[in-house]
Amino acid sequence: MDDNDTNNYLEYWMENDPFFSRTLGNNDYAVEDVEHYSDHGVPRTAVSLNQNLVLLFPPYQTGFDYTQINYS
Repeated sequence: MDDNDTNNYLEYWMENDPFFSRTLGNNDYAVEDVEHYSDHGVPRTAVSLNQNLVLLFPPYQTGFDYTQINYS
């Protein structure tokens, strides 16, 4: 997964998942760390926020078009 794929993957979930959008857009939370790692060989991302909250993104799926974002 290259940087462009990573950006599309993250943006897709931040915009299309209502929980991620509300949480990341909430001024009560601050991003403390973003970690990219492999879960059984599949790339994943975890965003650590203050207040001991971690957003675990779904595993990256090859062949999925992460550019199809529903901006609402």
